[in-house]
Parts: sequence; C-alpha cells; structure tokens
Amino acid sequence: MQKYIAVLLVCYSSCASPGVYADDSHSSSKLSEKAKLAIELNNEAIDAMNAKDWSLAINKLKSARQIYPSYEIARSNLATAHNNYGLTLMKDPAEALPHFHQAFFLRTDGLKSKTDLSEKTSADINIIVKKLGKDPRKSVDRVQLGDEARSRGDFVSAAVEYSAALDIEDTKKTREKLEDTLSSLDRQSKSN
Repeated sequence: MQKYIAVLLVCYSSCASPGVYADDSHSSSKLSEKAKLAIELNNEAIDAMNAKDWSLAINKLKSARQIYPSYEIARSNLATAHNNYGLTLMKDPAEALPHFHQAFFLRTDGLKSKTDLSEKTSADINIIVKKLGKDPRKSVDRVQLGDEARSRGDFVSAAVEYSAALDIEDTKKTREKLEDTLSSLDRQSKSN
C-alpha cells in the first residue's frame, strides 16, 4: 500500500500541469480520470515487474503512456521493464536487442540526452551486438543493424543503431538514414 501512495504523490507532484485537473476551473486538486487510470496501470505494472512478468509490465506501461503521454514515471518504468526483460533474454541476442533499444530510446528521451542509465543500457547493447557477431565499434556494423531493424519496421532499433554509428563515424548517408527513421517513427506514433 505504501508504494501506491508514494507513486501517487510523486505522480501528482510531477504531473500537475494544465489539463491534468478533474475539472476545467483548475481549482480542484483532483487528478483527471486519464491521470488516475495511467497511475493505476503504472501501479499494476509495478506489481508485474515485481513478479518479473516483463511482458505484462510493458503492456500496462505502454497503455499508461498512450492514455497519458506526458506521464514521466510510466516512461521511466517502461525503460526499466524493457531493460530488465532484455537482461532475461541475453541468451537470445536477437530477441534481447530490441528491448535494450527501447530502453535506451526511452532513457535518452528519443536520443536527445544521455544519462548514466542510458550509458549502462548502451553497454548492454554493445554486449548483444558482439553476441550477434558484429563489432559494436564499427560504424558499418551498426548501420547494417539499423538497416535490418528498419526493414522489419522497428524504427526505434534502427534509430538507436544509426545514432551509435554516427557516434563512431559521422557520415551524411547515416545522418540521412537517422533523420528519415526518426521522421518515420514520428509518423508512426502520430497514427497510433
């Protein structure tokens, strides 16, 4: 029960912005129904994470973010769920890699900023890339992984790999691929 109260308090203090209130007068301290539902889904996801049911946690957190996209706690928890699910899949690198990509993308706010957690996730990605027989320090290998991800419609993974390739070697062609992939990702998110 204490974790729910803590999550509610943290969410209320970090989510209180125009449109979150239950009524239009903004005089009420009540959360909107969308915010309440997002908090409920987040808390259910926490229970799933504690039970190590990563798929359920991911689904609940994705739903919370669809309902309330600016809910930062759900974004952070979703990154953690993807990362931890990826860790359980280390023996199957092809299955683990997209989860690490999702975690990295969420932790960097769409590749805009890096954090200590995103750097840890980046290290996990490099381990997986090696397990796939690629060199994580070679731009050409990262571009190839990005191309493969893009061809299967996984724009997040493609963007993460193109970004990694650009960190190694900045080329116009790779920058164009990243820009095109981010545009595709933006269109995809707007259509959902």
